[in-house]
Amino acid sequence: MKNKCKNPRCDCDSCECIIDGSVCTCGLGEYEMSIIEQLLADLGEARERMEDSEQRATEYLNRVKYEKAEFENYKKRERIGTENAFLDGKNHVIVNILPLMDALTQALKVVTGDENRSGLQMLRRKFEGILTTIGLEEIDGSPGVKFDPHIHNSVAVETVQGKESGIVLEQWQKGYRLNGRVVRPSSVKVSG
Repeated sequence: MKNKCKNPRCDCDSCECIIDGSVCTCGLGEYEMSIIEQLLADLGEARERMEDSEQRATEYLNRVKYEKAEFENYKKRERIGTENAFLDGKNHVIVNILPLMDALTQALKVVTGDENRSGLQMLRRKFEGILTTIGLEEIDGSPGVKFDPHIHNSVAVETVQGKESGIVLEQWQKGYRLNGRVVRPSSVKVSG
């Protein structure tokens, strides 16, 4: 038994309708039927292409998101690389300038005469001020400080009665940090 046509314009009792009765095919010839079937096939293909297009659009969107994240990571790596290169450059300059600071310190120990001494002290203070503004800070290597191999370089060990092991006894050369990084460790004598 055939279904009743759902098309309100159709007045037949039963027919073979296409698409759940939404297209009445009663009284149509072979040519008209082939056109409807072709249109239905085209509609099916269009739906498939649309689904493929949606999948491709989703893939493209995901690819764009991935590339954007990769680019953000690249910018971060480049910024960090540039900052590190800048710090390495500052480090290099300061390491080469520190011997001048040491020479000023040594000169202050041997120079006599108040005029010469005050001139050297003024020069050393000015020099220290410039290095401080760059971010250079002294490492504490004064006697009594606990020896730390990350910031101190032990150049001598001496056993001293009443002193526990690993305590700085004497600082031979000042150490410095630049923005938290050790530029030069303090050269110290340590109790053994």
